[in-house]
Amino acid sequence: MLKGIDSTTNLFSNSSGENGECVHSRTIEELIETSLDHFAIDDAVALAETYCSRVGSERSLLLLAHCLTRTQNLESAYHFLKLSSPQCIKMAKSRYMFARCAFAQNRLQEAESMLRDERATDKVELHPVFVGTASLPYAHSLLANILRETNRVEYAKLHLANAIRSCPMLWSSIRSYCELGGESVREHMQQLDELLLSSENSSRKCISDELPKQQEDYNIVNTPVKKAKAIDERRAITPERRRITKFRPTGASDGGRFAPSRGNPPPTLSTALRASENSPLTRLNKVNAESAATAALKQAIISPLIESKHLEDNEEQLQELSNKRITRRAAAAAAAALSTRDRNAMATQFGGGHDAPGATDSVYFEFAGWFLKLAVVQECLSRFRSADALAVLRELDPFLAQLPLSLELRARIFFENGEYKRSCEVFEEIRRLYPRHLNGMEIYSTALWQLHDSKKLSALASKMAEIARNQPQTWCIAANCFSVEKQHETAIECLERSIRLDHRFAYAYSLLGHELIDMNDFGRAAQAFRKAVQFSPNDYRAWYGLGLVNFKEEQLQMARMNLLRAVGINPNNNVLLCQLAVIEQALHNTDAAMQYLESALKHSPNNVPCRFHKARLLFDIGKYEAARAELEELRVLSPDEAHVFFLLGRVNRKLGNTHMALLNFSWATEIDPRGEQNNSALTQDKGPYDDEPI
Repeated sequence: MLKGIDSTTNLFSNSSGENGECVHSRTIEELIETSLDHFAIDDAVALAETYCSRVGSERSLLLLAHCLTRTQNLESAYHFLKLSSPQCIKMAKSRYMFARCAFAQNRLQEAESMLRDERATDKVELHPVFVGTASLPYAHSLLANILRETNRVEYAKLHLANAIRSCPMLWSSIRSYCELGGESVREHMQQLDELLLSSENSSRKCISDELPKQQEDYNIVNTPVKKAKAIDERRAITPERRRITKFRPTGASDGGRFAPSRGNPPPTLSTALRASENSPLTRLNKVNAESAATAALKQAIISPLIESKHLEDNEEQLQELSNKRITRRAAAAAAAALSTRDRNAMATQFGGGHDAPGATDSVYFEFAGWFLKLAVVQECLSRFRSADALAVLRELDPFLAQLPLSLELRARIFFENGEYKRSCEVFEEIRRLYPRHLNGMEIYSTALWQLHDSKKLSALASKMAEIARNQPQTWCIAANCFSVEKQHETAIECLERSIRLDHRFAYAYSLLGHELIDMNDFGRAAQAFRKAVQFSPNDYRAWYGLGLVNFKEEQLQMARMNLLRAVGINPNNNVLLCQLAVIEQALHNTDAAMQYLESALKHSPNNVPCRFHKARLLFDIGKYEAARAELEELRVLSPDEAHVFFLLGRVNRKLGNTHMALLNFSWATEIDPRGEQNNSALTQDKGPYDDEPI
């Protein structure tokens, strides 16, 4: 319990004033928020504790919980919210905060009860308090995570779809929805698609309608001076590029929403007025100084409307137009870019807690289009349609294609397609452009592990430990670094530390399971794979690991069932198909085994394990000539694999060619004199080389 606050004390004794109304201090609340913004966490916690004890309102309780979560003290925040009065957890933010803290403490039932509507007993629905608030998409996403961990995948997909509809730029919801097997993610972002189309049409209309009218609006000088007028008209139609800047209200901070992304600072109102006073037109006609100032304001506001690339927000520009009494024609042109219907639709889409983006928010619409395409890429990646995913990525603009998320998806596509070298090249590009980027680096380390590139893997582990020592991905990278050096015990320790940092990190559980298999600890390996399945039900690696454990323990039917589940998730993976063929061969289903091997070789004709097991199957069914032909080609592809030469020796012995048999046995012994290849991918079904005597 927090120091100075006893759980038995009535925290809400001073919560009301003389008239029974809650007492608040906006000054204290702003001071606490400012302390948090400036990382004065201890000061914020001290103030929040005292303020909550004095006021005892839901707002003060939420503020204290927020302070505690900033200190990573989620357990204290959870207990404090739990011990408070139920009447003080009514707002959407309060309920979400309590659910988030309970979820972090793995108290799933309490978190679910705080998020869902208890009146709906036949289905899982969100509590109505979240409707129309900024917490709506996050509550849907959190409830989906709870449902996923409790094996209610269909309900989880439903709430993730609702989260995407509420806020289509929540990438974690998009990724989770696709990974759970959700279909047609683009349809759930349909409103965003329609708004983008409407914005493009409105922008074209705004440009076409406004261009012919600018010359009329600038004819405001009573005394005709042709030279000055020509100068103004030329500037109105083709303004200098350095003057195409966004207009912002006086006093707006440089780092706020109105800050430009590049170029000169935007002119304030006083700057525009001074510019108009010094213009040639004003010097020629002092009487019309006010009109000249108005023209200068139009120059600062309407010109950016023509080049929508540099626009900020139509609502704020319209407010400036109203304050300075700009002509109705200019105001109408500024408002034409976004209709009332579109604004209402957008406000509904983004919930009551978010402002609808202005029609001139070009950055937003650029990123919205980017998100729409990446959502399709993620769906294709989750369904292992590599060609379709790469085709969508090729449609991106060069700038958007070089963003870290775009590059990470490209690297993951190559990784899932078995192109580890190309995947590493993309990950190296990410490290070059974004040296401190962390997401996906565990996949990069596994790709390096597959290539046995211990040098780069060691350098990556060292760098990640330097910049992100307390992140779970870092310890996965370290585990792969030790694993490639056959230091499995140390690798297991690294993975256990990764899990302590994030006990919901499914990829770490999968890696841990494979390391435990190498240590012949099948019980703990199965437990690790089950944990991975709990947090990621459609992770084919976890199902493959479970099948491998069953196979090692000679539970062939269970192994076959788990491998079929993995193949159902990723039907084009050569490793899965090859292992399933081995299991079918062990069950004496030779036709099914050959079918799986042929299917794998269609995707990768030179896959060494698949071709070896095909030769092994041909040998077992007595087709020695076909087996020898397969092995003769295979030894060219993999000249350092002892098992290939050993099996070739056995085939030659069956064919009566004793000399060639002994020669191949000798080569196998020279390649692997100590039997170190017994745990390779070619010998998962047998002991050292074979159980048949020579």
